[in-house]
Parts: sequence; structure tokens; C-alpha cells
Amino acid sequence: MPKPVLTPELERRVAKIAARLLPGENVRSIRPAPTGVRTLALLVEMTGDGRGLVVKLHGRLSQARASAAALRHMAKWDLPVPRLLMTDYLARLRRGIGGYITVEERVPGVPVALTAGPDRERACRLAGRALGRLHSVRRRGRGGLGWGRPGGDVERELSKELERLQRRGSGLAPELRERLRDELASRARSAAPPEYHSLLHGHVNGGNILVAETDDRAWLVDVGSARYGHFGRDLLRALERLPGPDENCRAALEEAYFASVEGVTRDDWRSASGFYRLAYLLQQYCHAGRKGRDAAAELAALEAELESGGAS
Repeated sequence: MPKPVLTPELERRVAKIAARLLPGENVRSIRPAPTGVRTLALLVEMTGDGRGLVVKLHGRLSQARASAAALRHMAKWDLPVPRLLMTDYLARLRRGIGGYITVEERVPGVPVALTAGPDRERACRLAGRALGRLHSVRRRGRGGLGWGRPGGDVERELSKELERLQRRGSGLAPELRERLRDELASRARSAAPPEYHSLLHGHVNGGNILVAETDDRAWLVDVGSARYGHFGRDLLRALERLPGPDENCRAALEEAYFASVEGVTRDDWRSASGFYRLAYLLQQYCHAGRKGRDAAAELAALEAELESGGAS
């Protein structure tokens, strides 16, 4: 299904959903979310006490189900996520094709990516605390939110990255590909396998964690990729994507994370961070190539990481 766009017909149908879920109030505005979601997310602002909705349109039924299941699972653990209000199917959404939707209660926050200066440091601190709470929910088995699978998550990630290198690394020199393969395997062996796997967000970026402007609350949104695995995947992406170049923001996020997480130590992170950083840089290089962009900067970062031996 093509990614839908906000049309007058779609706006009318979303307004009807809002009137059914929030009776007695009128729709003030319907607009796309500014950042952070892979599906089309519409922010519905109502008159009255400031309540609102987030209506997400998913290309596939599996995406809608995963998003709804993750919100329910996290709510069961009293994690800071929006309340799921309904799921539905909208017929003839675009060119005669329907679409699956999830409707969430809108939370009063601003994406970390849209903060700056002192507000950015505060946002990173609140984001670190929220991720720490999330990763404190643990179980032995890795994988989806249902039954867990045996085996280590680092081994799973290593297999994925070696496959990525095989498929997407054709632009790299053969010597560099071989060096990357050996270094990924070596760093994976150095990562201490956790006894328990943490509940992961799965798609951490600056648009998927919202922070309140008037108190110290933070919310995790766009959680459809949630699963159980090694905490290092989420934490590395948070440290790379949320603070920007500000080292104070990075330090605030990391300090708040380790102050709030249970069952995860800084030693665990030190043992695994080298692997997850190298995997992340490889992903960035491959993503740039897939989008047809010049990947010179990503290649330079990969080579610098190899030269550092994981000391960065």
C-alpha cells in the first residue's frame, strides 16, 4: 500500500473518529506529526481541556497489530506510553485501497529532536530515565513480545550484520569487508551475554521520545518495533541520535539511564558498546548507499572506528 497522505476525505473520516472517542468536544486541528514516525501519524487537537488523539495509518495489518500489541504490553508494566484507544480498518483510503489504523491518546510532550540548548540536556536526561525504566522489564528469552526464544541476542545481531555486509557492502574494498567481518565477530565475542533480555523500544530516535514542558515526564511513542533483546541496541542509538554533538547532553542521558535501569551495569555496557557502535556505523553506511547518497562521511566513520579498536 502506498504511504497515505492527508486528504480532505481522510481528514473528514479522522474527525468522525475523534467525535466518537471524545464526545462533547470539537476538532480544532488535524495535522501530520512533525518527526519520528515511519507511518503517517495525524495529531488531532480538540477544543476544551486540551485533550487530543494520535491516529496512525499503517501500510499492513501486521504493522497495526504490532503497534497495538506493544502499547498493551508496555501498559501492563506501567511504562510511559500513550493509551491505546482503538484499532480499525478504513476502507477505500486511497485509490480504492483501505488502510489499518491505531488510535492513541495524545500525550502532552515535545519530541527530543525539537529541543535545544538547556532544554535539550533536560530532554536527554528524561529520555535516559524512560529508557532505563523500559530496559528494567526483562525476561530470559529474546525475541517478540509473546514467547521468548533461546539463545543470545548479540549472536542474532552479528548474523544480521554479516548478512548486511554481504548484501550491501559491495562498494567496500575487499580488504575492508574482511576486516569488518573479523572485527564484528571479535567484538561480539567480547560482549558479556546477559542472563536476562530487556524490553526494547526497537526504533529509538529524536522523534520517538516525547518530554513534557511543565514537569519531568517522558513518553515512549512509535513502539511497533518493540521486542526483547540486548539493551545495547537501544542505548547505542539513544546516545548517537538524541544528544547531538553536545557532550553534556550525552553525559546527562547516560547518567540518568544507569541511575534508573535495573539489572544492567556500566560493565555490561562497556563490554557490548564496541560491537553495537560498529554495527550502527555499518548500518548508517549501508543506509546512505541504499538511498543513493554519497556515503563518504559514513565510510570515514567506519574506518575511524576500526582504527580506534572500539576505544571511542
